[in-house]
Amino acid sequence: MIESLKHFNLFVVVINALLLPLSMRGIWVWPESESEQKKAADKIRSSEPLLGILSAVAKSKDGLSNAQIDLAVRNNSQWNTRWPVSELLGLGLIEYKVDLFGDPGKYTITELGKSVLQST
Repeated sequence: MIESLKHFNLFVVVINALLLPLSMRGIWVWPESESEQKKAADKIRSSEPLLGILSAVAKSKDGLSNAQIDLAVRNNSQWNTRWPVSELLGLGLIEYKVDLFGDPGKYTITELGKSVLQST
């Protein structure tokens, strides 16, 4: 019984993943092998939302808040901004820094993010 539930859950996950638009499937984990890292970097550079957000954050000296990223990429959709930001966070290309004194938190680029941008 439990074994059949595992297969059913896996089946549901696969179907749900297939229903997502391509831009929402994402990479999410930075690969370990160098060849896979190159493929991941190529996917990031070929994705307009990912590259746009990464470039905007890189150009900012102090980092960008959610609202500033929305303005920088000009897509007028917080959801379409939030998904690529989450993917970039998951990959370790940007990081989120909380301001303890009431200002909005900011996204800043990491060294890995800089290396992906420099190889474009």
